[in-house]
Amino acid sequence: MQNMNHSEGDIFILHSIPVQVIENRDQIPETYQLLSKAVGKAFRARGINEYGMIELWIADDGTDTPDACANSVWIEPEFLAGSVDSGSAVTDL
Repeated sequence: MQNMNHSEGDIFILHSIPVQVIENRDQIPETYQLLSKAVGKAFRARGINEYGMIELWIADDGTDTPDACANSVWIEPEFLAGSVDSGSAVTDL
């Protein structure tokens, strides 16, 4: 179910790695390592799908990036801390 309170451009803090990624880290080590670097950092929502999952663009160093060619990861909202004012720059947080 999509949460209508979230929209593209909102800023979130990744507070934990999704359980499915942790449980399958041996099969998807790159995703696990990337998200491990990203925990605690702020990201701009780049998209929201029909299931309410939020797309983040994550650079190899685990930070937000405006580069659409970066690592695109879809995250369930429960692994993100509430949205911050979308008018803020990610680096301002």
